[in-house]
Amino acid sequence: MTRLSIEDSITQTANTAQALLFDREGMPKGIDHYLAALTLRTLIRPVERFGQTDKPDILGFRWRGDMMIYDPGLAEILFSECSDPCCNRLLCNAAAMILQATGGIADKRLRDYACHRLSGDMSRPPVKPARGRSADDNRWRNLCIVGYLIPPLLRAEFPPTRNEATETESACSIVSQALAKIGIKLGEKAIAKIWARYSSFHDILGAQRDI
Repeated sequence: MTRLSIEDSITQTANTAQALLFDREGMPKGIDHYLAALTLRTLIRPVERFGQTDKPDILGFRWRGDMMIYDPGLAEILFSECSDPCCNRLLCNAAAMILQATGGIADKRLRDYACHRLSGDMSRPPVKPARGRSADDNRWRNLCIVGYLIPPLLRAEFPPTRNEATETESACSIVSQALAKIGIKLGEKAIAKIWARYSSFHDILGAQRDI
């Protein structure tokens, strides 16, 4: 993003947020989108962004035109915690992507896991009690704020935050105004807290200009 006027920056950020946070029918995206994005930043990663590794068990395959890698070492951690619904979902997402892309699942551990889940031999993780949208769906919102909305503004040379005495806009103040345009009320201070808490992870999450 080149340096735009404040108004244009707010409008562009609002358009990006709309595409990230709402589907084509205008319904809010939530935990399913968070887990899908997380799958593509952890178990399965773009070679171009994260680089190939020299591990002999790394599985490479092409997905929608991009070369991807599946990391079985990281999968072992999730296998050990597969009673957790989120860990189970990441593993199942990875299995489905590899199956669709290659017609099979080369990694035996992941293949066996998927087969046991589909056959019912392995009981499904318990569903956690509903905690409301603020508990799960906001994870996706926060990921979008930290990984996709603030970084382009930083590249446009806006400071990430500002103090009360500062009149110039910051990335967090612009994001707050942009979210308000699409019906999400989140104050500048709240966004600054999200950035302070998660900003160290935005490179790991694969922050980039466009989705």
